[in-house]
Amino acid sequence: MPVTYAKDDKIWKIIQLIEWTSNYFGKHGIESYRLKTELLLAHLLNCTRLDLYRDFDKPLTKDELVQFKLLIKRVINHEPVQMILGSVPFVNIDIYVNSASIVPRPETELLTAAIIDENKNRKGLKILDIGTGSGCIGLSLAKAFPDADVLAIDFSNAALALAKKNMLHNNIKNVTFNTINVSNELIDGKFDIIVSNPPYIAEEDYQILEPEVKDWEPALALTDNGDGLSFYRRYAEIFPTMLQGQGKFYLEFAWGQAEKISEIFSSEIFSIEIKEDANNISRYVFGNIVR
Repeated sequence: MPVTYAKDDKIWKIIQLIEWTSNYFGKHGIESYRLKTELLLAHLLNCTRLDLYRDFDKPLTKDELVQFKLLIKRVINHEPVQMILGSVPFVNIDIYVNSASIVPRPETELLTAAIIDENKNRKGLKILDIGTGSGCIGLSLAKAFPDADVLAIDFSNAALALAKKNMLHNNIKNVTFNTINVSNELIDGKFDIIVSNPPYIAEEDYQILEPEVKDWEPALALTDNGDGLSFYRRYAEIFPTMLQGQGKFYLEFAWGQAEKISEIFSSEIFSIEIKEDANNISRYVFGNIVR
């Protein structure tokens, strides 16, 4: 779809471009259209969103306008803004993002921050990150606990390549990566913390995902091609032999799955708590093994 400003030969100032692009995105059903406009323009001009309003009267060059049109077209084609920008902040690190992994979500960031806060006084932790993807969770934990030993696993080699790139980008040393499919392979070792944000979207729900997700993020990281609960059933089987005596597991799950998750971990072996996200929606299960 062509992007044509009202007058292509006019001088466009920052504030004018923010208003025009926000309106254009809104008309095309783009969510958070003003935020996305600001993020793209700040990225293009190599400044902060606040700087845009400090220099609101500054005109863009013709070359900058050409480059901004290209960014607008990518948004209209439903490419996630995070992938356009190339990286996103996540808890205590900066994460490169691409189509090898899902875009880190605020809910996952909240989970990671909660793990860090709950274990802030512990030393020498052995941590397992299952389905590490971009590495956002495991690397954030490794950064927060520099004396920890973190094992990050995934069955996607493309995702692991991205995670390793993020490890180097953030100068993190205490993470080991391994290609393992937890669905049918065992993991050696005992851990103090096990964390996972597995593919939890049911197959029928995956078919109606918005294009920003379905068309750009890998299906294997989003859905289990079943009811969205297969990984949790697997975890209920293997966690009792994988956790240290005082070990704990932290899992993210989808909206509406809390009751089913509680049933999966209803055995007397487990003690669990269902936790809510910032919107008061049940999204996490924290648990340990009753010894």
